[in-house]
Amino acid sequence: MKHKYLFLTILLLLCVFMLIWESRALDVGDTRETATDLALGTPYTETIDPGDDVDYFRIEVDKSGKLRVWTTGNLDTVGELQNSSGAIIAKNDDGGRRDNFKIVHNVEPGTYYLKVIEFQEDIGSYTIRATLKLGEFVLDVGNTRETALPLALDTPYTETIDPGDDVDYFRIEVDKWDKLRVWTTGDLDTVGELQNSSGATIAKNDDDNEDNDNFRIARNVDPGTYYLKVTHYLEGNTGSYIVHATLEPEEIPVDAGRTRETATLLALDTP
Repeated sequence: MKHKYLFLTILLLLCVFMLIWESRALDVGDTRETATDLALGTPYTETIDPGDDVDYFRIEVDKSGKLRVWTTGNLDTVGELQNSSGAIIAKNDDGGRRDNFKIVHNVEPGTYYLKVIEFQEDIGSYTIRATLKLGEFVLDVGNTRETALPLALDTPYTETIDPGDDVDYFRIEVDKWDKLRVWTTGDLDTVGELQNSSGATIAKNDDDNEDNDNFRIARNVDPGTYYLKVTHYLEGNTGSYIVHATLEPEEIPVDAGRTRETATLLALDTP
């Protein structure tokens, strides 16, 4: 009887070892040579584990068009699109919803590879998708800060959220100290995020506009370049919106103490 239990124990340990070995072998996306096939239009769920894990996907394109690849989930993913030779043709971080990447690139028929990593080396799952829109199309240039659309002050601009996880970036140039106001109008439930020239978020808003569910941001700013990131609160919804930007006098007197030469006199015993 003891030998029977010993045999069962050894058999169980062997099965566990084989399962662990098989699970390691199944992670086929660590290199370009072992890239996982990513079918167009078919979501695929993958895991980053350990934190420095690298996942490669192979995408076959048989017609010219606009290739769109992106992730959804709670990870801070970074995507890198490569051609068949391994050259990087597009890269993105945080171009999608939350901290997910999104890449949109015109492509010709051929084989492409997508490299996915986690920016902060956290572990967890994500879902990746790839679609191809046929024909020659101009890139959606507002998907990243680098391709942000210039938004002139006092000139409303109409843009579209499509697909539902679309992200639109606008670049706003400010030439003096004043209060910058940015907002949207329309039927979409928009979310706005104002960033400085370094990409740091300095203001964010959702549903603070009297016009339905549009956002509104008002912020005192210095001269410089600012970026506005616009998304839809509900990822599945699409449609058009109008974005506005204006520069108004600060509601408080201009701070005369910005330099030593214009320092404000502070009298003793006088708050």
